[in-house]
Amino acid sequence: MAAGFTAGHDTRVSPIRRAFARSATHGGQADGEQSAKVYQSAAGYAQAAYRLRILGERLKPYARYEQLNVQDKDPSLTDFTDYNAILGGVRVDLIPTLAVKAEARHETTSTHASNWSGAVQMSASW
Repeated sequence: MAAGFTAGHDTRVSPIRRAFARSATHGGQADGEQSAKVYQSAAGYAQAAYRLRILGERLKPYARYEQLNVQDKDPSLTDFTDYNAILGGVRVDLIPTLAVKAEARHETTSTHASNWSGAVQMSASW
């Protein structure tokens, strides 16, 4: 299993990238099989955001690409399918501890037709 994460340190520009790869072995002598099968799956996303210099730098549009690749018949990931998503949105910081975010996303999986959806969220920190 391997994972990685990088992020930008500029307060206005925030690129983020995360990746995850896993390799699992199933079967073999204990299962009555002659040799074990190795399954390899991977997931990750890349996101970019930019804090605009308007409204006191309270607006932050962003875009993200997400991907999950599951090897066929991986017994550890039976509830998951291949997945891709492209999304974009804008975050508005109402006060330093309260933000509202509006987002649109397009998702595609290997088992379902593509889907458009949207969401509005509010988050608070303390």
